[in-house]
Amino acid sequence: MVDRRVRNQPVTFRSFGLNFLVVTLLTLGLLAPALAPAGAPGAEAASVVSASFTGGAGTAMVGGTLYARQGAPLTLSVNTSSDTRCVVVIGAHSATQTSNTDRSSWSFSFTAGSGDGTRAVTVTAYRNNGCNQSPGSGTASYVVDNTPPSVTGTLSPMPNAAGWNNSDVTI
Repeated sequence: MVDRRVRNQPVTFRSFGLNFLVVTLLTLGLLAPALAPAGAPGAEAASVVSASFTGGAGTAMVGGTLYARQGAPLTLSVNTSSDTRCVVVIGAHSATQTSNTDRSSWSFSFTAGSGDGTRAVTVTAYRNNGCNQSPGSGTASYVVDNTPPSVTGTLSPMPNAAGWNNSDVTI
């Protein structure tokens, strides 16, 4: 006759093998960061912390908005997360800068164009210098104002038929 009684033996990780340990650590989220390569899906994306235009001669800052005349020098200052290696600017102006090391401060030089109106750019930061990994983006804008102010005066009272007034005139 065969003895069918179950023996009580302690269960150890070794009895389940290494697979159980790996599955447990992955489930708890303790092993995933170590296995994920930099820039892998799920890795934290680079980010644009701030992007803003400043200008030199031919520009004016009014109420937090930069106004620029045609030909005025402009600087786009971009601050990114510290893991950024590429910044791409598209829109009213276009440019790309890359770095072989992580950076967080970027500067682009542009010239204000013709016409009037708001000019905007989208700034995208990437974690690698191939400009294709874990992007984050932001925007910046300025206003081109090439139309000079004009003033039109109206006289009161109107002059007589000979074009004269013999009293005080308000303009």
